[in-house]
Amino acid sequence: MGNVRGGGKPIATVSDPDRSPAALSERASLLAALPPRAHIERIASRKIKGFCGTIDEDGVYYDPVHKQNQSLSQHIIADYHGRFLIELIQNGHDAHDRARRDGEIAVLLAGDEGDSGTLYVANRGQPFASRNVDALCEMGLSSKPPGEAVGNKGLGFRSVRHVSDIPQIYSRLTEDSPGDLFDGYRFTFARGNELDPLLPDEATGSVANMGHGRAASPSWGIRQHWRNAY
Repeated sequence: MGNVRGGGKPIATVSDPDRSPAALSERASLLAALPPRAHIERIASRKIKGFCGTIDEDGVYYDPVHKQNQSLSQHIIADYHGRFLIELIQNGHDAHDRARRDGEIAVLLAGDEGDSGTLYVANRGQPFASRNVDALCEMGLSSKPPGEAVGNKGLGFRSVRHVSDIPQIYSRLTEDSPGDLFDGYRFTFARGNELDPLLPDEATGSVANMGHGRAASPSWGIRQHWRNAY
């Protein structure tokens, strides 16, 4: 607990959060232990809260950090043009333990699903963990250590935006989960008005609808079972 002083006199009392390594480690462990859906919803809520803090009551940016990130994201997508399948296969490769020799990746284009078909890229590597989700929701913050994976810049997944407005991620909770069940992370990224209930007013929603506040805001998915093709 500490005092905020003005003119030599205390004018307010505020709590000092414990930022010791032990306390930070404990908080990180608690967050990592969140159930997948709670973790996704927490990320979405915090992203919207952070976004709202960058615009004033008229819907004008104090500092256009989200607009800058959106522009940078578009440049990254352009730089990775035509590489989306390579990037997805690369991610599947990196999901496997380096010591294993029984890894498997499957690629299936289901032309009868959706308006333009659906591309599935699956692997039998490690299930999605909270750190993997965090990496996909931030720009350039890969969860892969340099030198220990084919890809480690945290950018390649965004190349799927060349072919899909609604990329979706489905994962088992553990490697022992039933083969056709997705009981772990199941999410996509916000689109349209999906996050409107979290926005405080119409002006904020107008700016967010430009894509600046939604680009990496995750949205919980509902599918649980994998089609019988893998």
